[in-house]
Amino acid sequence: MFKANSLLFTTISIILVLVHLYIGHYFAPNGIDKLPVTMIIITILIFQFTKFKILVKLGVTLSLFLLLDIGLKLYAGGTHDYEGLDWMNLFYFIGIVICSPIIFYKVFKSNELINTTKILTVVIFIVFLYFQNYLFGNLGVGKSYPMN
Repeated sequence: MFKANSLLFTTISIILVLVHLYIGHYFAPNGIDKLPVTMIIITILIFQFTKFKILVKLGVTLSLFLLLDIGLKLYAGGTHDYEGLDWMNLFYFIGIVICSPIIFYKVFKSNELINTTKILTVVIFIVFLYFQNYLFGNLGVGKSYPMN
């Protein structure tokens, strides 16, 4: 029973990401403006309603965040310049700042990890976000998709 619910909420989260990318492509700049809201909904759906282990929840959430980031930087409507990239990074950072306490609370509340692993999980989360920004920070600059 719990696997079906976990897969259902994970599927809903994936569909939410795809709908968000669709909105970002055809109704720019709503994809960037609504990014923190989408990130919060994904975090709550994955961490509150699924029965996966905490590390799997973190991996799924970070994968969906990465998909949102890369998808918007590559396919959002309009002209992709450095000013738009700064706005994208600002809204992404706002989403991370709001989602981090939820994630950290769930990690430290979890009984399946020892304290060292909990701290290591938080460090891995922060390092992942750093390398995501380092590797994909300027992704999509120079692309142009006309807005209808």
